[in-house]
Amino acid sequence: MDAYFPNGYLHYLVGGACIGLGVSLLFVLTGLVGGMSTVYSSTWSFVSQRPFFQQTRFIESRQWRLIYAFGLIIGAVVAGLVMSKTEYAHYVLKIQPATLLIGGIIAGFGARLSNGCT
Repeated sequence: MDAYFPNGYLHYLVGGACIGLGVSLLFVLTGLVGGMSTVYSSTWSFVSQRPFFQQTRFIESRQWRLIYAFGLIIGAVVAGLVMSKTEYAHYVLKIQPATLLIGGIIAGFGARLSNGCT
């Protein structure tokens, strides 16, 4: 098991549980389904006039979906701040931010193209 998770696996379990809890709470409390591929499409509805992105379901939900996406970003920042004070502080991501951005756009497009992510 250490060969697959040299830094341990607890933080992966906690992260997955937090995502599951967040999505579940969103649904139970509001009836809304939190999916990032729809966030991708609703965000594109701001800048693209293509009929697909101008569907009512994207336009009417884009405000709360942007807040949802910002919550994920804030969560990542908080996790980074917390982890910087732990044994994980010496691990550095060697990928340029532009590469991460491009990869995110490609992954988001692929997830939307396949009608949602796994």
